[in-house]
Amino acid sequence: MCTQQIWSLVISYFSRFGDIVPSNARVLRFQKIATMTCWAKRSVDCVHGFLIYYAWTVSCGQGTRCTLRLYPQRYAQPGQLKEGIMVAGCFCFSLILAGTVAELFLILLFRKHNLEYMLHNCHFMPLIGEIPMAMPVVLYLASALGSLRLCFLRIASRGTVALEDLASTDVMLFNLTGTITCNKPCFFRDKIELFANSVDKDQAIILAARASRSQHEFCIESIDAAILSLLDDPEQARAGIEVLEHHARFFVALKLMFLTTYIDSNGSKCCVFKGDPAKASHSVKNA
Repeated sequence: MCTQQIWSLVISYFSRFGDIVPSNARVLRFQKIATMTCWAKRSVDCVHGFLIYYAWTVSCGQGTRCTLRLYPQRYAQPGQLKEGIMVAGCFCFSLILAGTVAELFLILLFRKHNLEYMLHNCHFMPLIGEIPMAMPVVLYLASALGSLRLCFLRIASRGTVALEDLASTDVMLFNLTGTITCNKPCFFRDKIELFANSVDKDQAIILAARASRSQHEFCIESIDAAILSLLDDPEQARAGIEVLEHHARFFVALKLMFLTTYIDSNGSKCCVFKGDPAKASHSVKNA
């Protein structure tokens, strides 16, 4: 199948890790993929025999896309989860043991005459010193092992999620918690699709930048920053125009549609906004 076509059916055996399908697509012989409207989420939607189909959805305000990952089991080999837990447990135990031995050595060194008192209260040493110190060990261990180690143990997976077939974002998917971490998104100029013959890609990028928040604003979304990065100079978005109004409208829960009203170099009053295409057409009809 060509990725540019609108898929209504997706054959599961031909789906590979990282394949992008529309959110309303159906995996053949399986249930419809559930989607979220506001943020990314990992879910196990389709289970058939020993095949578990991982899927997570990402919404950027202009539509939702779903990335599928096929895996025969939750972990590639038996015992990999146990191996990861054993590594964390051994690290915690070694840290507590080293702290206890160091504390005993210091007490013996400075309190030679209170040996009976020390042995009577030694059971408080792990409770007071080592256990609170070991509480952040799990987070530290995740940082120490690194993403490559986590991916090697199949505790985490790395992939690329496409937003609206224009932007790509690297994602780390944790199989245990379902949380993800994303880097800075970027857009591809060659994948921009135009529906008006009178506008070229450069003009469309400038219009999209005008409908985005400026780089000087305190709070700028990652999508707006990615749009501004397409320009040679981000100041081109506001060059030669007088901005009259710039605000955001809610069109999906927790998502915004940015709208900018300005006067161009010809003295004409213009309004440009970006967001959901259905809401955009509705706003144009009511204007």
